[in-house]
Amino acid sequence: MGGIIPAFDPATGASGGPAPAPAPAADTGGPKLVLDTAMAASPTVDMSSVGTFTVDGVAWTTTEAVATVAEANTQGTIFTSDSVVDSYIVTQIPTVLRGDFLCVAVEWDLLVMAANNATFTIKLGSLAGDTDAPYDLFMQLRKSSGATFRVRNAYRGGASWTVGYNGSNPFTASITDTRLVMMLYGSGYSWTTSVSTAVGSPAYRGLVPQNAAGGSLRSRAGGQTNLDADPPNLQYLKIGWNPASDDMSARIVGVKCWVGARVV
Repeated sequence: MGGIIPAFDPATGASGGPAPAPAPAADTGGPKLVLDTAMAASPTVDMSSVGTFTVDGVAWTTTEAVATVAEANTQGTIFTSDSVVDSYIVTQIPTVLRGDFLCVAVEWDLLVMAANNATFTIKLGSLAGDTDAPYDLFMQLRKSSGATFRVRNAYRGGASWTVGYNGSNPFTASITDTRLVMMLYGSGYSWTTSVSTAVGSPAYRGLVPQNAAGGSLRSRAGGQTNLDADPPNLQYLKIGWNPASDDMSARIVGVKCWVGARVV
């Protein structure tokens, strides 16, 4: 004998069977956290050579082999060097498309930085590795004295970087601490930078510039007089440092990246 056939309710359309699964929520285009890592690893990952290394599930490519120590351990990813060379670790940002809104944040713990003019840098680029291209962006912290840093914003206009800003001048602002959080966000040609020593993991567009350390940046290629052309896809996050020929040791303890609604 077959099973009981559920009664049909013409008022509701219910058959007495299990309720159907709810329809998936519509994609509102809001920011999605596509990268969230403490840059820690166990066992330790040696990153002292040029290559690609997986740290906390994320693939990073190193551009130079100049560090005395370069490794990801249980405390984060640490670099110790006295080189004069810019060194970067590079990853491809998941899901990002041309015109998407991007927000990236990098948390540093500074252990030693002996030289004035030593730097920490974030780049957003359209090409992998250490290759720069027009419309690329960077924000940089440059040591001025002691544990005091000044921020620099720049865009790649062609064969070289152009340091600049829109509105208030952020370059005279200084920030002092051994914990430094850098944030860069925007889309197309309009971007914002922010630096703080605030404790805790940064929120999406939530890093308030400390001591006015941050500012607005407009990217363009050399000779461009309007912003009608489509911007490139800045799909590579590049995190770098330069010890300026003296002792430097620093640890990356957090990297976050959000991808927001596509600009149409």
